[in-house]
Amino acid sequence: MTRPGPRPRPTYTVVAHETWANLRSRPWLAVIGMVTALAATVLVILAPTVEVGALVDREEAQIAAGRDVLTVAASEGTLSAARCEGLRTVPGVLAAGGIVSITRERLAWDRTSWVDVVDVTAGLMTIVWPTPAASTAAVAVGSEFTRRTGAAAGSTTLVTDGPVGHAPPQPWRIDFAGGPSSRFPTLDNAIFLTQPPGGPITTCYVETLPQSRDAVAALVQGWFPGAPHVVVSRLVPPGADDSSLSDRIHQRMTAWVPVLAAATIWILTALTWWVRRQDLALYRFLGFTPGHLLGMDLLDAAWTLVLPLAGGALAAEALILPQADPVTLACVRDDLLRFLCLATLSPLINWAVAWPRHPFEAVKGH
Repeated sequence: MTRPGPRPRPTYTVVAHETWANLRSRPWLAVIGMVTALAATVLVILAPTVEVGALVDREEAQIAAGRDVLTVAASEGTLSAARCEGLRTVPGVLAAGGIVSITRERLAWDRTSWVDVVDVTAGLMTIVWPTPAASTAAVAVGSEFTRRTGAAAGSTTLVTDGPVGHAPPQPWRIDFAGGPSSRFPTLDNAIFLTQPPGGPITTCYVETLPQSRDAVAALVQGWFPGAPHVVVSRLVPPGADDSSLSDRIHQRMTAWVPVLAAATIWILTALTWWVRRQDLALYRFLGFTPGHLLGMDLLDAAWTLVLPLAGGALAAEALILPQADPVTLACVRDDLLRFLCLATLSPLINWAVAWPRHPFEAVKGH
């Protein structure tokens, strides 16, 4: 009587065939896995898109209101307009300028109507209206003046000398008609005239990058040699939440979504393998090695996990992300990459932890 030889090992063609057979025998498991993976991918993309997009909108609104504009004034005397304009060359400074004077003038065609004529240095135009068109304007008018008079860029306005006034009647060609200023709303009914920065000013306004505001505030303390005591404050007083955009992004709730979504996929994958534990024991009896079983799980994951993940990511890239701003786009891509890395590890993690080391362990329900 001869002893039977060793049982031949199954080929990887058999492994692929068995994987496909398992998917067909329990299609509901495959459908649940694919739907869960697709839903998790969409959630990982939509959650930061909504939250970070709102944070960016809030940041832009605060910047538009003048959150990063500093007001610099001497405790006694005046400041040099030329030195104020010189702050525009400092790294981190977006604009700098000051108000030379404000006078009350009467409109030539309606002597009962008054308007403020504001002499400013060139840099202040960009602070009042942070647009490229305002930066080159020699004469600009506020939104309320435009509403009252119908003035527009290219038109001419005429005023007569008021109590302090300019020389009588002066026609000014308007270069820029601004919208409502959230930074200087009291000057919406004004005409702004750009003056050379040769004289003194009482207040210098400096707009900085958000990350440079504190450094610039420290710098301007010694920027004006003729004013030993300089008072620096913010145009908009700090609110209860004065944190930077980067801090808000790091503290956002949706930063945990990729981990939670990946954990959901891990749990679902583990439950799927638990349902199939008797099949796995049979494969072990038939000579399937742990490598064969890992191959089956990787092929299974390719259908039920990788394809939905890739499909959801590509669809979001084409439909959702093109409308996102750069900051939101970077956060979404970072979250998506973390999620994909964690989710695609689920077959390996569950195989390393859950596969029975001996066939009898699976038969016993372990």
